[in-house]
Amino acid sequence: NQASASYYNVEASAKTLEKQIRIIENNVALLINEISHTIERSEFRECKNPESGLSKKISLAALANRPDVKVAEYELSRNFYGVNIARSALYPSIKLGGSIGWTNNLGVISNPGSLLMTALGSLTQPIFNRGINMANLKIAKAQYEQAMISFQKTLLNAGNEVNNALIECQNSTDKQLFRKNQVIANQQALENSMELMKYTSSTYLEVLIAQNALLQSKLLQVADWFEGIQGRINLYKALGGGTE
Repeated sequence: NQASASYYNVEASAKTLEKQIRIIENNVALLINEISHTIERSEFRECKNPESGLSKKISLAALANRPDVKVAEYELSRNFYGVNIARSALYPSIKLGGSIGWTNNLGVISNPGSLLMTALGSLTQPIFNRGINMANLKIAKAQYEQAMISFQKTLLNAGNEVNNALIECQNSTDKQLFRKNQVIANQQALENSMELMKYTSSTYLEVLIAQNALLQSKLLQVADWFEGIQGRINLYKALGGGTE
């Protein structure tokens, strides 16, 4: 009865795994714009370590691919140029040309004094509006500082996500090493149990227990491997599309 119960438990577990496989295959087919179909896969023993080739150190410049970092960067640039524009509005667009004298976009100014004294002259408006322009400059500087803080915060958040993904990958690598040894130990325990059943008074129940322990360790090994793959995916997303 115990053997039968163990058998049916394994059969039920297999059906659960088959259901998960079908669901994942349907999701993958939808992702690549195809009808649902069976996807050929390699054996688990043929799968490579998902951490192979993974660098443990990633440059901060790699975060520039992230959309949120790009938005913060563009916002910072926009406010930087906004400060320069606000500063340039403090001075009239009159140039000093040495022997040429006072000039503007229209040419040489014959009487710059009268022009500077004309309140309605477009070139002198920044002088009379200096108070407004100074206020605009202060606002632009404040917005630039705010954009700088936002950019720094975005970088910190992005770096934290990358660090978490790296920790997930590295932790999975360490777990897989221990899990591999666990599978080997359970395999040896199963072989020993079968030998004991042949030559001693040990019962087949001990063999079933050893088989169950081996099966559970293999399932955990697959789960750890999947966790490593998921960590690589999370790292790819955290880097805004991966790095070369």
